Amino acid sequence: MTTSRFKITDYANGFIKTYDDLLTHSEHDKLLREMFNLQFSYGETDEANTPPSGMICDLNPGQHYTHNILETYLNDLNFLQDCYIDRSYVNIFGPNERTYFHHDFTEYTALYYPGPSWNINDEGETKFFFTNNPFDCILQEQSEDMPVMISIAPIPNRLVIFKGDVLHSATSFRESHRFSIAFKFLRKDV
Repeated sequence: MTTSRFKITDYANGFIKTYDDLLTHSEHDKLLREMFNLQFSYGETDEANTPPSGMICDLNPGQHYTHNILETYLNDLNFLQDCYIDRSYVNIFGPNERTYFHHDFTEYTALYYPGPSWNINDEGETKFFFTNNPFDCILQEQSEDMPVMISIAPIPNRLVIFKGDVLHSATSFRESHRFSIAFKFLRKDV
């Protein structure tokens, strides 16, 4: 992977990173074709006190192109070298479906937004909730009383990676289904 091909952006002092234009056009098209033909099952419960939402399809290494192509890019990221992929899957949320804030209880979570298109009025962002202020550039007193929430737009061909203990939630699109591909990383026992 050559990092000069895509744009990397840090948010919240490194708690969240985005990688834009991650895949080549042909890789992205092949991933979309496979994703639209996957078999999904009802819902995932992220925390014990929330009902299931969305639909999921687990990805199997060696069997699914989607897993394999994204894994090749993820394996080249230095900060993931002490981690392993515990699970990978595709999420799908229906239009205007409500989701819940949750923690992943992982070292890192990676989400890939496959597209095929997006504009700001579609919604569909991933929201991150901070009760303390991790931003050097935002002055905020009494942050425990006034939490910070940031949203990462689901721009097609974008990868977002964040610490799994950050409270977060998906949002659905207004008028179409929202797909995201999740990789859950755990720390290797050293």
